[in-house]
Amino acid sequence: MKTILYIIIALFISGAFISAFVNKQNNKTTIVLKSENQNIDSISLKSSAHIISNRLSDFGCDSFIVDINEKWNVIKVTLKNNSNISTIKRLITQKGDVGFYETINRRKFISSVYDSRYILSIFNGLAKTNDVIGCTSKWKVRRVNKFLTKFGLDKYYKFAWFINSENSVCSLYALNDAEHGNGVMYASDIEDVLVQTMNKGMSTIHINFKKEASKKWENVTWHNFNNPIAVLIDGQVFTPVTKTVYKAGNCKLTGELSEKDMMYFMAITNNGMLSNSFKVIW
Repeated sequence: MKTILYIIIALFISGAFISAFVNKQNNKTTIVLKSENQNIDSISLKSSAHIISNRLSDFGCDSFIVDINEKWNVIKVTLKNNSNISTIKRLITQKGDVGFYETINRRKFISSVYDSRYILSIFNGLAKTNDVIGCTSKWKVRRVNKFLTKFGLDKYYKFAWFINSENSVCSLYALNDAEHGNGVMYASDIEDVLVQTMNKGMSTIHINFKKEASKKWENVTWHNFNNPIAVLIDGQVFTPVTKTVYKAGNCKLTGELSEKDMMYFMAITNNGMLSNSFKVIW
């Protein structure tokens, strides 16, 4: 019995080694996504695969294959020559709910909250900019969220975090309209998003709004001239919009964004939301 067991283990190890070797030789990576909705239909599965394929294309992946298996409700993505696997996994599983929200600066937040000193003490420190309520490490985000709920602050404001991928510092934004969670603009208001490379290799994101939404955007930026508009993707702050009034129905995102960040935003925004949630199982 032991002999058989050892043979099985040996075959498993050798098979894993050969598989790893082949993947290394072919320089391919396979990601398998499974729908969290067990009753997803074939139309939704195919639509999701189409959106994922378009996202990968806009992100700059020039060699990939997207397949579906309707029996198991899975989507298989095979990539070649790509080193941004963690970013790719996030890109293809992100729901893609994009919204623009009015921010509340720290001074106004403090003046509207009882015992604000105690509240601010839960953060590791205050941000350099008045647009951010406070900063902490990603390990303390859950603790801060519980605190905000405990004191009922989420009844007055919608809170969202910006997570710096380079140093893991998390910055908390307070947003208007917590009761309904409504943004001032949505992805449905956007005509298209372009990433343009300027002189000296600098890049910017150009967001063009639909004709019927252009006037609305002009009014929003006018009334928030001294406050940034936070851009959220699936409830997390992607970046604040530049504090400028735009009359031509468009805006630019610059700030601390890398070109990869800009390509990511374009890939998400230009291709719509996934109708179902997916998780990586392989």
